[in-house]
Amino acid sequence: MPQLIIDTANLEEIIAARQTGLLAGVTTNPTLVARQVKLLKAQGQQISLAALYDKIIESAGKQACTSFEVIATDYTGMILEGRKIHKKFPNAWVKVPVCTSVDNQNELFEGLQAIHDLSNEGIKINCTLINMASQGVLAAIAGAYVLSPFTGRVNDLLRETLQQKFMKEDYYPATGQIINGEEVIDKYGCAVSGVDMARQLVQLLRNINSSAKVLAASVRNKHEAHECASIAGVDYITMPAKVFMSAAPDMPQSRLVAKAGGKYHYPMNWEELCSLREKNEILISDWIYHPKTVEGMKGFLNDAKCIEKEYRELFV
Repeated sequence: MPQLIIDTANLEEIIAARQTGLLAGVTTNPTLVARQVKLLKAQGQQISLAALYDKIIESAGKQACTSFEVIATDYTGMILEGRKIHKKFPNAWVKVPVCTSVDNQNELFEGLQAIHDLSNEGIKINCTLINMASQGVLAAIAGAYVLSPFTGRVNDLLRETLQQKFMKEDYYPATGQIINGEEVIDKYGCAVSGVDMARQLVQLLRNINSSAKVLAASVRNKHEAHECASIAGVDYITMPAKVFMSAAPDMPQSRLVAKAGGKYHYPMNWEELCSLREKNEILISDWIYHPKTVEGMKGFLNDAKCIEKEYRELFV
């Protein structure tokens, strides 16, 4: 059974999840942190991010795994912020995006380089904004400790491709959809659903004997959480409070459904990846670029700007 994590910066939600006895940790991001800071300010409370992060750790339990994210998009900034987060919260996982680009051309590789160098310093990296299996594989090769595939965002892209109307919490079948006799596939990641993308990542990591863990993220409903466990075979699942409280009591045992083969032969180590990048930048770009990763970066950066002062104080 995967370990269950709550995706929030809300202290009351963390405490409630912990009381179930099933909480393994907390993931945060700039959007969630900005939301909590605004809530506290509305209640007349002024709190630094460092103090909020301390309270998150205290609420979850000191043995819980927590994730705090950098907001820089350049290599130097991510390195500096990652080190400062690690120094202040040495047991936390530092979240670094697999790709910090806000288009399909610039800064495609800086996230991976930051992951590699921070990991070499002994910092546990949670690689975030993964929307296709190849992104996760490259992050694992770079040295990431945990990989966070965004299952819900892949489902969003598939429905957007079909111009289907949907609510964020709507269920999308793990086995995908057949429209006019054809299987609907994410053309970027070759997955039929977000759960299928996570399953591909788990299988590819096994194929290259990687020790990286998989943390299913952007999980929108109870059914998706259960399929991440039973079909994808992930190590962790992080969910918003509402989904956590509904999914946790009857989480199924993992029974990974493996499919043979793979589209690409991935490099086996960082040196080989760098060598391949020098020879074929376009191929590496195809493995990294995904529109939902770009969309996510834009959203996180916009939310981070709302509390930029608090973030800068954290990184002093």
